[in-house]
Amino acid sequence: GERSGALAAIVACFDDTGLDTARAMANIPVIGICEAALSAASFIAQRFTVVTTTERSRVPVEALVQRYGMAGRARV
Repeated sequence: GERSGALAAIVACFDDTGLDTARAMANIPVIGICEAALSAASFIAQRFTVVTTTERSRVPVEALVQRYGMAGRARV
């Protein structure tokens, strides 16, 4: 992490668990993989779908789609 000289950190959980807390604690940029994936997809397609393997992931990911401003473009 930051102590080892990292210049950024990635939260490796697609529902971006702990992202806000990590950002509040860190002095380096912290990126969530859901946020990064939605952003990357928006560069290559007007509309896109998030595919998940578990039904319980659908609701939290739908909330993140809303939070990151992708509701009109992404489906879960």
